[in-house]
Amino acid sequence: MNSGIQIRGIKVKQPIGTFYIASIKSEELKRIAYADMCKLSGKKGSDLEGMEGVSVDDYTGWQRKLNKDRVKEIKQFVQQPDACFPTGIILAVDSSCAKWDDKTSTLEMFPSTDGKIPLGHIARILDGQHRLAGLDGFSGDFDLNVSVFVGLDVAEQAYIFSMVNLAQTKVNKSLVYELYDSAKRRSPQKLCHQIAVALDSVDTSPFYRRIKRLGCS
Repeated sequence: MNSGIQIRGIKVKQPIGTFYIASIKSEELKRIAYADMCKLSGKKGSDLEGMEGVSVDDYTGWQRKLNKDRVKEIKQFVQQPDACFPTGIILAVDSSCAKWDDKTSTLEMFPSTDGKIPLGHIARILDGQHRLAGLDGFSGDFDLNVSVFVGLDVAEQAYIFSMVNLAQTKVNKSLVYELYDSAKRRSPQKLCHQIAVALDSVDTSPFYRRIKRLGCS
């Protein structure tokens, strides 16, 4: 099958332009998406301004190489009964490979008619390559929410990638563990947190008031 896919979505307008938010099955996304890894193209770039005759190595792509340990962790995570990826995977699609229908709120993505963009390279992943790789071999349905930008040039794609990855603030792990106590479901993480709280709270405990919670003493 080489016809591409259709998904129902929502049109979103922001200063950078219009993009589309939709849900797509992970297996369908794997058919059309790829990560453009940063690599040497084997060519030389243009002469540097003011330094004629001096050229620079030409790099293509900007995605980092897959972190095997991170992918392994995600593979283990998706097997849990409460696994979820609430944040969207960000995709860039060439304007020759996408068509939006306002009447049906449907986004169609397909290979370019000139054959330059095949099925497996319709959607370039700007953010989320590890999540998608972590679903390799997953049995069952796993829907992913995606944000699809159509017709962005390379500079705009790189800008979105940099903003998503450079502007993130890491969450203190102690805060995450503290939030496990609010979970309604039983889990190993919640049980471990409750044990740690008890060890910190009971005055006969050797760890009484010695465990850092929320990252502070």
